[in-house]
Amino acid sequence: MLKEIRQIIFPEPDLLDALTALRKKQGVPIPAGTVKSVAIREGSGVEAFVTLEVAGSGKEVEIQFRSAELAAAMLAHCLRSKIPLPRGAHKSVEIFDEKAGLVITLDGTQAPPRQKVQTANGKAAGPQSHMRPQTAPT
Repeated sequence: MLKEIRQIIFPEPDLLDALTALRKKQGVPIPAGTVKSVAIREGSGVEAFVTLEVAGSGKEVEIQFRSAELAAAMLAHCLRSKIPLPRGAHKSVEIFDEKAGLVITLDGTQAPPRQKVQTANGKAAGPQSHMRPQTAPT
């Protein structure tokens, strides 16, 4: 059976944007400050650790993002960035050269995506599989 695997690697600035947006949406914003380091480690799944110096106090704090939170942040970032992600695909987080990456796996059992097609008169004809040929009226 055929299998398609996509990898979306998150450079540090994009990962920080994703994590910051998630925490803000959760109502637990990351404290303002200077990021000292971002580490991606294998623990109970892939986890991210952000070390920052809190503005005003100079105190260093480390914020841990567990695997599920990391995956949620990355998925939401892709959606905000208009990166298409197939609904039925398996999604996981892996480490690629010390960076977090979102892995999307599709196997041959997923149904093809459905899309609207235009008829000869310009009206939408409803969802149709992209695998079926469309013929013009004669």
